[in-house]
Amino acid sequence: MISSNTNIFSNPKDAKSYPFYVTVLTTRGHTETFSWSTAELRDEAMEHMKTSGCTILAEGEVVVKVNILSRKEFVQDKNTPPCCDPSTELYWAM
Repeated sequence: MISSNTNIFSNPKDAKSYPFYVTVLTTRGHTETFSWSTAELRDEAMEHMKTSGCTILAEGEVVVKVNILSRKEFVQDKNTPPCCDPSTELYWAM
């Protein structure tokens, strides 16, 4: 597991290794994002976070894609629609 000290949303290497994330509001009022290598590990940790009094703000999976113009890798949420995805022609045609 890596915590929000490492920004999984901008680092393709970390996103490939730890694609399953959860963002929580801690009992101290801080927002933190954590990520895991498998969905099972994330779900297990989420249960512990819930019983500890944390509020789950978001959960999901990130993927690494390639921008079709710059050919650079970037990280985005797995459920990003094609119109908002720089790796698709639709995004650049709009």
